[in-house]
Amino acid sequence: MHFEKWTVLMRRLISVLAPLLVALYFFGGPVAAQGLGSLIPGVGQGSTETPANPQDALAETLRKAVESGVEVIVLDTQGNVVASRGGVGGADQTLTDVEVEESSPLMQAQERANQFRAALIERLSLLPAAYNEVTFILRAASPDGTIAAFARALGLSLLMFAAGAVVEREIYGKRIARRWVTARVLENPKGYAEKMPFLVYRFFMGVIGILVSMAVAYVLGYALFGGLEDTAMQFTVTLINIGYFACRFVAGLWRMILSPFLPQYRIPVFNDRDARVLHRWMWMMGSFDICAILFGIWIGELGLNYDIYALVASLLSLILVLANMVLVIANHRAINRALRHGKPPEQCSVVTRFLCRVWAPIVFLYVIFAWFELTYDLVLENPSSIPLIAGAYGILISIIVVYGVINYLIERFFARARAIRLLREQRLEREMAEQARAEAEALALRLAREDGPDEDDMPPRSVPAVAEVVEADSLTAEPSKEEIDAIQKEIISGRSDIDVVAAGPIKTMDTFEALARRVAG
Repeated sequence: MHFEKWTVLMRRLISVLAPLLVALYFFGGPVAAQGLGSLIPGVGQGSTETPANPQDALAETLRKAVESGVEVIVLDTQGNVVASRGGVGGADQTLTDVEVEESSPLMQAQERANQFRAALIERLSLLPAAYNEVTFILRAASPDGTIAAFARALGLSLLMFAAGAVVEREIYGKRIARRWVTARVLENPKGYAEKMPFLVYRFFMGVIGILVSMAVAYVLGYALFGGLEDTAMQFTVTLINIGYFACRFVAGLWRMILSPFLPQYRIPVFNDRDARVLHRWMWMMGSFDICAILFGIWIGELGLNYDIYALVASLLSLILVLANMVLVIANHRAINRALRHGKPPEQCSVVTRFLCRVWAPIVFLYVIFAWFELTYDLVLENPSSIPLIAGAYGILISIIVVYGVINYLIERFFARARAIRLLREQRLEREMAEQARAEAEALALRLAREDGPDEDDMPPRSVPAVAEVVEADSLTAEPSKEEIDAIQKEIISGRSDIDVVAAGPIKTMDTFEALARRVAG
């Protein structure tokens, strides 16, 4: 251990003294040249010849310095960096990047593989020293000088959240939320238009419950332990609170999507057992991913060694990759059935059957590539954003939610258009019946006049122009909003006793609705 520390110290000392030694070599005479040759292998050993051209001598000296692992920086008279060569392993960082960009793709891949291998070997060799550094920093950041203080903070926070969850369930859930949520439950809701509002409403009531449990946990923790004054402990507890909220939020989202305990509101085609199993898998995977990301943030913000951070992040990502593979294997048949909408394979389209065959291998390849990409960036210290696996879960949830909202709007729009059309047809039928009755009365009155006394002997009587009045009203009157809403609700729920499947226009409307659903999909 002490030998490795002395080795790192000597490397840094050589990198600092190398420019001075190079200057002494050219401007300090034979003594300086002899001193530099003692540090660089091959210089001053077995040969005392000096190149006649000073530029060749400089180039040769720089080359040998780089080969020995010394970082050489060349400055001009203004102090600007002309070239930078060397570093650990003697790699030419600046010039190598330029050369790689100008080379062929195969050479670029080979060079990057070499850089990755060299950086990985170096980081693995430094792990023992990095571990000691991590323990030292954690003890220094801890308020009582022990690493166990952070573990106690996590355990106490979870106990406070458990107490808050009990209060949430017994008081908020049973006495407040259940009254509002249960009153909205329907025995047989139809389509997105009746299912989506309840699912979204229940989800937001669940979010309020999460906030209630967090408020109870905060008040209880402050009453028992008081406020936190240590900055590192405040940051740790803040991340624990964020993790608790995010994990329960994700669980609520998947509960809204899969509806494991209310099968009448379930939109995907899953049976009860498959929905519950998949719901458990999905929120566990999401929670693990959230905790891994927050743990990496915690390590980085506390100033821990980057080598340890890279190792931990890569190992957590590998565990997540393996867990996702197990998830796919355990739920493969249920997801295939949902993709087929419960139909047997022979009744599905070619595209659907192809999708059912390839989605699992694609997921395997994606998570493996995501792990390699993350590990590559960690080893080379490349700037990275959200991990690909976490991004995939976020995109998946967003697509499902947006798809449900679009289908809800499609159903509402076409149901409202159908309701307006039906009301207009009903009003037109009533007006036509009223017009026929008025024409019949006018005809009867005319016949009575023809069979009765002479018109000259009778007082003039005007025949009411009922037909004209009714026709004028039919051109200007529109169904009221209350009538449209009532018929729309009956159409959506399927409880309407009106024949909505009329010939002609209604079929065209249904065709456009089916087209809109396909476009949304």
